[in-house]
Amino acid sequence: MSASPVFSRRDLVGAALAATLFSGCATPPPSITKITSGRMAMQVVNDASRSFNADFELQGSADRGQLLLSGMLGTRLAQATWTPTRVTLSTGSEQHTFQSLDHMALAVFGESIPLTALFDWIEGRPWPQAASEALPDKTPGFQQMGWTIDLQRLNEGRILAQRAAATAANTDAGLAHPELRLRIRLDRP
Repeated sequence: MSASPVFSRRDLVGAALAATLFSGCATPPPSITKITSGRMAMQVVNDASRSFNADFELQGSADRGQLLLSGMLGTRLAQATWTPTRVTLSTGSEQHTFQSLDHMALAVFGESIPLTALFDWIEGRPWPQAASEALPDKTPGFQQMGWTIDLQRLNEGRILAQRAAATAANTDAGLAHPELRLRIRLDRP
């Protein structure tokens, strides 16, 4: 059974992410230079009320960085900043603190989404902290942590990460979860 989101759908749309991916200070340290931007859409299959779309700008790494989420007209919806020990999510005038990016995703989306792995996935490679398998028939992509990462359109800046639905009997933690799809369209310079 999935956890109930801490935020309402209105908060989720207003804050939009849950991130997706990912500190004690309002801006990241100057050493964070890598910036990835694009559009992210999360679809909870059979529950459109928990789905969202947002433009994103991601800086840094899974250890230290910043994620900005914006709406269609460029309105800032949320900002997450993190260090190895703390994640701060700002949504307008509110701030929330979490232990990790993954805890933030669970609180915001009500679903476990491996935001720390997302940094590697958008680079077209498995996260080195977990086992992975190549997809059958030499299809570009891999499977990792219950997710299928489809990289067939990576050269176009498009990535599809899918998690199949599972019943409590089919998961290590004994928790059921719905099917999820993360569609990422990366901006190309």
